[in-house]
Amino acid sequence: MFFSCAQIVSPTGGSRDTKGPEVLKYEPSNNTSNFKVNKIKIYFNEFINLKDVQSQLIISPPLKETPELSAKGKTLVIPITDTLKENTTYSFQFGNCVTDITEGNASTNLKYVFSTGPFIDSFSVVGKIINSETFEPEKDFLVMIYDSIKFSKDSFSFKFLPDYFTKTDANGAFNISNVKKGRFKLFALKDANSNYKYDSPDEKIAFNSSIFITDTLPKLFELNSFLATPSAQFIKKSNFTEFQKMDFVFNKPIDKIDFNFFNSAFSKESYTLEYGKKRDSLTLFFNKKIDLDSLNFSINENGKVLDTFYTKTISYDKVSRTRGKGTSNPFFLKIKKEEFNFLDNSGFVFSTTYPVSSIDTSKIKINCGSKFYNASVLYTDDSKRKFKLLFNWLEDSIYQVRFDSLTFKSFLPELKHDSTSIKFTVPNKSKAGGIKLKMILPGNEDSYLLLLKDSRGTTIKEVKINESTEIDFGLYLPANYKIELIEDKNRNGKWDTGNFYLDLQPEKIIKFAKDISVRVNWDSEEIWEPFNNSAEKKNNTTKTK
Repeated sequence: MFFSCAQIVSPTGGSRDTKGPEVLKYEPSNNTSNFKVNKIKIYFNEFINLKDVQSQLIISPPLKETPELSAKGKTLVIPITDTLKENTTYSFQFGNCVTDITEGNASTNLKYVFSTGPFIDSFSVVGKIINSETFEPEKDFLVMIYDSIKFSKDSFSFKFLPDYFTKTDANGAFNISNVKKGRFKLFALKDANSNYKYDSPDEKIAFNSSIFITDTLPKLFELNSFLATPSAQFIKKSNFTEFQKMDFVFNKPIDKIDFNFFNSAFSKESYTLEYGKKRDSLTLFFNKKIDLDSLNFSINENGKVLDTFYTKTISYDKVSRTRGKGTSNPFFLKIKKEEFNFLDNSGFVFSTTYPVSSIDTSKIKINCGSKFYNASVLYTDDSKRKFKLLFNWLEDSIYQVRFDSLTFKSFLPELKHDSTSIKFTVPNKSKAGGIKLKMILPGNEDSYLLLLKDSRGTTIKEVKINESTEIDFGLYLPANYKIELIEDKNRNGKWDTGNFYLDLQPEKIIKFAKDISVRVNWDSEEIWEPFNNSAEKKNNTTKTK
């Protein structure tokens, strides 16, 4: 006989549970008609827990009193305390709020439907919401259906709850099921305060302009979300960010702004204004030294007072900006090689942190090899803060440009910039490639904006067109580029958002289906017919002659 000791090990406990609770029984039965009871019970095959009920549970049509769900062992209990509408189908979608108590696995696709009438309504409204500017899907957007009889642009969003609603998924898709036969309006909202109402200018929306009938529904609603421009103009933020420099941020683009200083020492000649790219921000540069601890002034738009300010100033000895080698000088040159473009003759561009009163070009030294050259400077903006260095740049050449101190003089004697220099190479145009596009547009005399963008989405060229034409964008370094087309409906030369109360959708933006790949010494030639539903036409890339 042979004897051996058994090896003692811990029990494995079996494989990990990955399944959510499964429904064994509904009480009353799912899809019950002539619903009369005041309590619903759903029985599961294991003990359950409730999680994030407030954000996960969707009851459509919504109830005035949301029931307080409770988990009792293996049973989900749903009390009905609200008065239900007659002949109405209700849908309870639980999302991922019902989980098991061991692993937290959710019961997915859990839905309970009943009708207070003799039958279950069966129409479904299906669609997708995409951001009108970024083309990204809108997640967790509230999608609502209103009976067209009570739908009024002036009051619906304040008086009525929707007749049906749901939320979009991560792909921006939505599906409102069990809708009755009728005429409805579709409205969607990024509900910031969870009240089912469009009552804040900071809430993004999307809507379908037409009334739809449930028995003639389209296969898919495609909605474009947007943030409407507020009706009232106001200043969101303002502060002294630097010595003699104040920034303002507005809630929407501004028109014509001027300042009225209550101290008689300041006039319109005492300051320079610089608008942001979208005209929703403004920088105020003082050309006259402020010898006061505070300022009192009003901001006027088109001659009407927008706001009045009393603010503390920043003196020069309190300037704390640090840059470069630890200097605290707020006046300096901002030169970035990535902003240079010698292929389209924009060339050497740069800016200063403050407006300039005069330029001493003798203090600009350009070095190439063993030779030194002088250059001139061109102002490129009204605030005299942005410039272009004028010089006959040679391809395949390495340059070093030096600006001695006091090359640029500010309106304020306290502001004196240090010397700075930069080294760079001017590329050979034969190492670049061209982009050419043949546009085929409908002959309706509409206006369009054609945008060429780099891989980061920054617009590098903009062309206005109103008919079919061929565009030569010029030469660019090898990289991938993007093209977009804006339908400029109001012909104001920019993209405009929508307005629900005026029944205006945001101006349509169409993306070219693929990136344009620029290669050395080649022209990328494309044909684009953006309003043709068939596949886009295109040419093969052809070599430059």
